[in-house]
Amino acid sequence: MKVLPNILQQLDFGARYLRRNFPHSIGSIIARLILLRDRVMEYRGGPYINAIDKVFVINLDSRSDRWQNIEKRLRSLRLPYERLRAIDGRSLTQEQYDYYNRDALQPLKISEIGCFLSHQKAWRAVVNQDLETAWIIEDDVLFLKRVARLDAYIDRLTSFDRDWEFVYTDRRQPYLFYKYVRQEQVKGFLDYTRHIQDKKVCRNILMPGPSLNSDGYIICRRGAEKLLQLHQHLLSPLDVQLSMFAHEMKIYAFHPRISKQDSSLGSDIQDD
Repeated sequence: MKVLPNILQQLDFGARYLRRNFPHSIGSIIARLILLRDRVMEYRGGPYINAIDKVFVINLDSRSDRWQNIEKRLRSLRLPYERLRAIDGRSLTQEQYDYYNRDALQPLKISEIGCFLSHQKAWRAVVNQDLETAWIIEDDVLFLKRVARLDAYIDRLTSFDRDWEFVYTDRRQPYLFYKYVRQEQVKGFLDYTRHIQDKKVCRNILMPGPSLNSDGYIICRRGAEKLLQLHQHLLSPLDVQLSMFAHEMKIYAFHPRISKQDSSLGSDIQDD
């Protein structure tokens, strides 16, 4: 049964790929079956969640459709939430684009820069509002039924490490990281981290190896401060950069995950 979550994550990636590249083939039928599975797994409401002070949702002004979708899902959580106006990379001047790319290991897309700046904005909001814990999500997140256990997951994590700083609520497994991240983008990073594997530390909690995805994670105030300190310069896409500096923070991951990207939606970064 341990391989099942990995297979499902492969299917999630496959659904997006099939929809984008084979919209009129049998791949589309497979993708629709995966989307049906998502709806079955989706959280529809449950007990109050006390472990999170606020949910921050990163959403582009141009994607009001996504905001409408995610707001419906947020209501099922019965948690305070706030829309954060995402930084649209298309609004950057050439001078700004060059500035943010000055330390990059490989030229980044404008949307990748916008994603990084948007998450920085979320980290500052956590600090400025003096929140103990906050869930940072992007607007294509789907909450899974397991989110009903979030309080128990956080209690378990805190019992293991009361000083935790960051926990993924969704992530791709390490083998996906190596398969889809371009090696030249992170130079020696892949060789340095290739030996690092997921390590289960207690029930439903992992110390994760290198990860993809930045669509859902929970941070405490201390974690937000450290993220702002560590990520002052943009070296790689945010999800890769988080893994590059993971050894500087107390980072964990829920397993199985409690959220995922909605397979029915494309990526604003990939579509850039």
